[in-house]
Amino acid sequence: MGLVSKYVQRLKSGLYRYRMQVPGRLRDAVGKGEIVRVLEESEKEALRAYPHVHAEPERLLTELKAS
Repeated sequence: MGLVSKYVQRLKSGLYRYRMQVPGRLRDAVGKGEIVRVLEESEKEALRAYPHVHAEPERLLTELKAS
């Protein structure tokens, strides 16, 4: 089955990365158009890291939407 998420990509190097597009109206506040983080090399470790990595941009975007 594999690691499936709209924010996770497996690179040719074998690494998994988290990649989220920042909504257009928040790009100036964030300072970039996407948030990218390396998860891990193995699928198991990437699955373990995903909740923590995903929480950071979700929290940031929620705070910016509220302000």
